[in-house]
Amino acid sequence: MQYRKIIIVFILFTFFTTLSNAQDKNSILETTIHNLVRDQVLTTSLRDGETFISTDELIDLLEGDITFDSTSQEVYILCKNTFILLSIDESFAYVNGTYTAMDAPTQLEVIDDKTHIMTPINFMLDALQIRDLSDEPMFEVPLHPTLSEDIMSEQTTEDVIDVQLPLTDEEEIDGNKNYEYIIVIDPGHGGNDPGKPNDGENYAGMDEKVANLNLALIVNELLSQHDEIKVYMTRTDDTYPTLKERCNLANEMEADLFISIHHNSFAPIVNGTETYYYDPENETLVTLANIMQKNVTAYAGTKDRGLRNESKYVLSHTDMPALLIEVAYMSSPIDGQLIQAPEYKIHSSLGIYNGILEILETLK
Repeated sequence: MQYRKIIIVFILFTFFTTLSNAQDKNSILETTIHNLVRDQVLTTSLRDGETFISTDELIDLLEGDITFDSTSQEVYILCKNTFILLSIDESFAYVNGTYTAMDAPTQLEVIDDKTHIMTPINFMLDALQIRDLSDEPMFEVPLHPTLSEDIMSEQTTEDVIDVQLPLTDEEEIDGNKNYEYIIVIDPGHGGNDPGKPNDGENYAGMDEKVANLNLALIVNELLSQHDEIKVYMTRTDDTYPTLKERCNLANEMEADLFISIHHNSFAPIVNGTETYYYDPENETLVTLANIMQKNVTAYAGTKDRGLRNESKYVLSHTDMPALLIEVAYMSSPIDGQLIQAPEYKIHSSLGIYNGILEILETLK
């Protein structure tokens, strides 16, 4: 794979250093990819007259990020300012949150003893705007999002910081001085603590700990694209850091912001989003909670149930502004159906992400 990267980097550098026109660049990139297919540098297959390309190889060569969730059979791609959600054996995708039909389904295919994610090549070129004539990306997440009914959207985890708690590494703390902001993302529960379990009273079809981690990983990936932001995750897999360890991480890293992601549970009739904070006399904290609540409800499409001032452990034992978001009610048939939708984790994560960016702007 390193050999392939050298080939494409050399070819693209040779052409791009002589071109400034966006149309020419996209045309050259498309031609280059077709040449790599022709020369068998990129893996392809032919089915029913449709050419499929190894999506994992293509994204790797374009220096994007791709993650395959074997449980949900979903593929998350972040490349060229574009987020793509594919579903194995389905003839549709979500490109920046917009439903897009494909001519043939994405499939897993074993070629030369390796399993590839195979997607129609024409779809990938269009989705990544390689044929687009504009130099502007199709989608850039705004610092201050324009909230509307048709909200564009954005996962992967190559840069996830997997923290072994508790962490007291002084070199790590010193290294944080190179960043303008330090943020700790806390996916609630984990390990032997499922949160709201996937039982008969859970309409989301998964344990709460899974839903929390799904959103946290996407938020981490989005934030990690900002050079001025350093992100720490209290967990990146199905483990359980204690509440004290989660708070200790944020305090030891001298974080600027602590965000805990949860899903709620109560009576089936109750649905919507709530944002928790602690310190009723801190007007700035109330403002930050309102910012997060506004963004999450707008992006996720959930009912706005307002703010809650409660002395939850992670809110009262952290030294920086801290918020706990109950994104939706897993005990609600309404929210449960919403949580199961493929676009839910994209939109909800974007709401949290944009809320964080707006909060950081407010804290300046």
